[in-house]
Amino acid sequence: MLNLAPFSVDRGKNKLGSRSLILLNSGKTRIMATIIGFLVTALVTAVSLLIIARLPLGIEIDSTDKAIWAGVILGLLNGLVRPVLFVLTLPITILTLGIFTLFLNAFIFGITAKLVEGFRLNWGIWSALLDAIALGIINSILNSILLRIFPTLG
Repeated sequence: MLNLAPFSVDRGKNKLGSRSLILLNSGKTRIMATIIGFLVTALVTAVSLLIIARLPLGIEIDSTDKAIWAGVILGLLNGLVRPVLFVLTLPITILTLGIFTLFLNAFIFGITAKLVEGFRLNWGIWSALLDAIALGIINSILNSILLRIFPTLG
């Protein structure tokens, strides 16, 4: 059955003049869904960072609120800065068959550590590399668990 809850219905004529049912997604619904999706991703990332902090991978987080801030900053950097850097480093990424993407992720991770006080990388680039890999794995596991519990998030 088709769920029309987030949509408004407009019965009108299309360009060809025939009557049709047109579904219009409201702008507020899309904005709220984007904000909620970002907040869920930030919280999952914060939980992942807290898990990684318990592993001997060279990361220290002072408190839960620092982890939440790190999740938010990491999400913003991944959404705004990483695409630009990815396009700029595309030739070297192609030459290294995608391996350079790990260094790009580590770079974003390092920037986050510089911006959030109370979030430290003990071993520099090596911590960033290891933790970026671990973050990707743990985020994938937590996201798959969340999607099984709440299938509407996907």
